[in-house]
Amino acid sequence: FDPRYIKAMAMIHHGLFGPVNCIHAFWNRNGDWRRPVPSPELEKHINWRLYKERSKGLMTELACHQLQVGTWALGTLPETVMGHGALTSWKDGREVYDNINTIYTFDKGEMMTWGSDIANKFYGLEEQILGNLGTLEPERGKFYYETIDPAPAFLQLINKWENDIFGAIPFAGTSWAPETANQNKGEYILGKEPDNDGTSLNLFAFIEAVITGKQPHRIAEEGYYASILCLLGHEAITNGTIMDFPAEYKIDYPSYNTQALPKE
Repeated sequence: FDPRYIKAMAMIHHGLFGPVNCIHAFWNRNGDWRRPVPSPELEKHINWRLYKERSKGLMTELACHQLQVGTWALGTLPETVMGHGALTSWKDGREVYDNINTIYTFDKGEMMTWGSDIANKFYGLEEQILGNLGTLEPERGKFYYETIDPAPAFLQLINKWENDIFGAIPFAGTSWAPETANQNKGEYILGKEPDNDGTSLNLFAFIEAVITGKQPHRIAEEGYYASILCLLGHEAITNGTIMDFPAEYKIDYPSYNTQALPKE
């Protein structure tokens, strides 16, 4: 429903960032999810998401949204999933994990990770979609090419002087260089910074579907697979095993490779 995601996926499927080989998705918060209860017998009714009999925790509360983004970008389903979860911070009687990570692997070797820590919100949420020609961060509404236009010659000359005078001498020789994050500022997918979190767009799409009687393309299939992937991830974490995607749960999956680039 979000124009920046729709355009980002069209750019990916047109090959503007090369083949996607890895996706890192995460959703971090700093909060205990706990709500006040008027009496002890209502604890599991009000704080239902903290208990295994009523909730599968972070996998079904948060992961479904971002796992769907990953399969949308890759245009295929994962073959296996493994994961780990723990109660590392909120040790208050809850049963579901507050810190989890999963790895989904695909048939050509691509990988999608998803994790959540609800005791640190610094990195927030994002899907980092990595191709050999570039990177997308659709939640921020930005993309980054691996190579960017060089700086003007005069600026390059100044930088060279500064490095020659003030730069440190590498003891390990010229073969060593720190693999620090790229300082490339990137570009906005829609030409400007996002101005909403997508909630209103979901509502508008629902209203449009009610008025027109038409569902968004493949919405049932996408919801189905997002749910299946969450539940498989939960089982992998709970059982401590590598889970295969059961063949009997697979139905026809949409191809996005012919999707047109939306106009600005």
